[in-house]
Amino acid sequence: MIARGVYQFEIDRITQVFSENQEIQEARDIFVLLKNLRNSSVIMNSNVDIMLHRNKIVFSKEKYYFHYKVFGEEKIAREFVKVSSEPVVYKDFIINNTYVSNLIRDGILICISYRYVRDYILNASNQHNGLRKQELLSIFEVLGIKNRFENMEITQLWNEIKIQRQVITDAFHEKAPNGILWMGAKNNEIDIQAGEAYFIVFKQSQVNQYLDSDFCEILKKSLNQKNIHNMVDIYEN
Repeated sequence: MIARGVYQFEIDRITQVFSENQEIQEARDIFVLLKNLRNSSVIMNSNVDIMLHRNKIVFSKEKYYFHYKVFGEEKIAREFVKVSSEPVVYKDFIINNTYVSNLIRDGILICISYRYVRDYILNASNQHNGLRKQELLSIFEVLGIKNRFENMEITQLWNEIKIQRQVITDAFHEKAPNGILWMGAKNNEIDIQAGEAYFIVFKQSQVNQYLDSDFCEILKKSLNQKNIHNMVDIYEN
């Protein structure tokens, strides 16, 4: 009972955010709503993945729910969310070289901006401050220059990267004139400009922080009572 009481207190604050936003629904900004939700509640800020899709807030009650994670500047994320076929978890984070390498290794990287390539390939000196060897070669394969680096030991590879920095830069800008390298050809038609910004997208099949049953039950009831369910989707399989 104590837990449900705490949930109700949190949900009252959450539904208040939706109610205030519904009053100006025609002009609502889903990113502003996202920020307001995160600021409204401890649970929303730290314990639930809030997703964006088709101008709605999306929550999941299930662990397994395919979505994208987008890290980077908000103005670029806004453009991606507009065209995304899947819900998006957005954070304005910059991720480190190990994280990027893991995304490439796991085959879940959708796109990566020039700023990351510059930091973790062009301006890096080794695998400790740059990408690992196999992940470097994966990027070079997309750029069409893998054969220049493929059969080198790691130290030789990094030395060659220093020598071939301009070649890599030119290959990137030829392949990705908008500053975003898409790892799959089918996404190349998405027109998003990254410039010098950090921006990265990867796919996820599991939601890290999803609604538990009690919270979901109280939230749905509250949304229906306030007649604001049209602003929210809750995935329940």
